[in-house]
Amino acid sequence: MAGARLIETLEGVVWLLTPVAELVVVASIKRCKLTGSFPVFIGFLLFDVLRSAVLWWLGQSPFSNAYRDIWIATEPVFLALEFLVVLELYRLLYRAYPGIHSFARGLIAIGIMIAFAVTFGTVKVDLGRIVWTVPDLQRLFLVKRVVCSILALLVLTTMALFPRAPSAKNVLLHGWLLAALLSTAALGFFAINVGSSTEWIGTLFLIFQLMFGFQKSQPPPPAPSPEETRKIEELNAELLAVARWLAH
Repeated sequence: MAGARLIETLEGVVWLLTPVAELVVVASIKRCKLTGSFPVFIGFLLFDVLRSAVLWWLGQSPFSNAYRDIWIATEPVFLALEFLVVLELYRLLYRAYPGIHSFARGLIAIGIMIAFAVTFGTVKVDLGRIVWTVPDLQRLFLVKRVVCSILALLVLTTMALFPRAPSAKNVLLHGWLLAALLSTAALGFFAINVGSSTEWIGTLFLIFQLMFGFQKSQPPPPAPSPEETRKIEELNAELLAVARWLAH
């Protein structure tokens, strides 16, 4: 019983601190004068803070019926915002790497194939373990797991294969942290679906939120050097060669 009460307390602490961490992230972005670079990400965070405030006022607990009903009603908007945050990341990458469009399109295509193959290849594990006691809620958990898995794998593939350059240092850091957040969410909902405890997932999610908030301000990046531009052109050619090989 003492262990169960401790876990409930940890869940409650994470539930209370997550919107605080999100406000810290927004304040950090504003302090670094990067508001114009991350408008969708800021909207994503503020929407979650607003939703949390409403849930606190109505439900008073993450285990209440009011919490569940509001969460189900607002989650489709949250999922759409997650998708738009990933699109914003790619817009920033395109802007930081002039001339990389051909390489990026090929990389995104490869990332999408990997994300769909891994996600739908493993989702049968969820389906085999879910006990459908609350079908509406559990269907949404499954959708959340699928969407977060696809987005996380897509961003992870991009971050692992994208060329490093001083001109994109801030964007790459943002991408890695975003990949960590999405991966944590995907793992959390996978754990829920298979009936595992998720307290540690919530704690990880909170830690990554705080990492977003306390990352150091960076000066404006320099323009890509001729050497960086040459490497990008080589990557374009190599990726196109791989694509032709796969097509045959």
